[in-house]
Amino acid sequence: MRALWLIIQREFVSNVLTSRFMIGFIVCLLSTAVAVFVQVDDYEKRLAGYNTAVREAEFEAQKWELYSKIKPKAHRKPSPLSIFNVGTENFGANTVTVELAKPVFFEPSFPIGGTPAQKRGSDNPFLEMFLTVDVVFIFKIVLSALAILFAYNTISGEREDGTLKLVLSNSIPRDTIVLGKYLGGMLSLFPIVLMSLIVALIIALSSRVTAFDRNAIAHIVLIFAVSLLYISTWYLLGLLLSI
Repeated sequence: MRALWLIIQREFVSNVLTSRFMIGFIVCLLSTAVAVFVQVDDYEKRLAGYNTAVREAEFEAQKWELYSKIKPKAHRKPSPLSIFNVGTENFGANTVTVELAKPVFFEPSFPIGGTPAQKRGSDNPFLEMFLTVDVVFIFKIVLSALAILFAYNTISGEREDGTLKLVLSNSIPRDTIVLGKYLGGMLSLFPIVLMSLIVALIIALSSRVTAFDRNAIAHIVLIFAVSLLYISTWYLLGLLLSI
């Protein structure tokens, strides 16, 4: 157990003191901050459009005098979690008009007689061709690349330097060495993920319209856990290549 802890410490210190750690840390923080700023601004605009649409629907409802004229509209409220992961938030319809004896379709290509769902804001289909950069996208691209950069020469590098022979000359199992290097590498990536998420939360909560309930907080914790699992997979892949 002591040997495992020493290997973890050594791997952690050797990663933290490298220039690639500082570069990766700065790049990840800056890209996360910029992405969250953009997504917060987009969320504020979508929320303002939703509130305007709801007020217009309430104003129209006051004019109804006959049941046959009633055409209520259902509006989907933007989720504050889209600041971290847009997902399908900007795709598809977000407004549905309910009419008597007319089915609602989510595609405008359905037969005439149905009521297609609508979308507030821009309906330019070419916008869907571009990637949306959010916190999850940063974690998937930047941190996965950083994990491989940390792990690709973890064992092969020590073999070239000759230090691996010194370690194996002691009575330390090889699985302990691999496990210690894996845990040490993940421990060096953990503060980058944690600080990036904290910066994202601070920027998101700085907006007046952003509020997270318990369910949203649970989803944010889940995003953090899944991100660590995703990065761990890429680190294990890099460690496999190093062996």
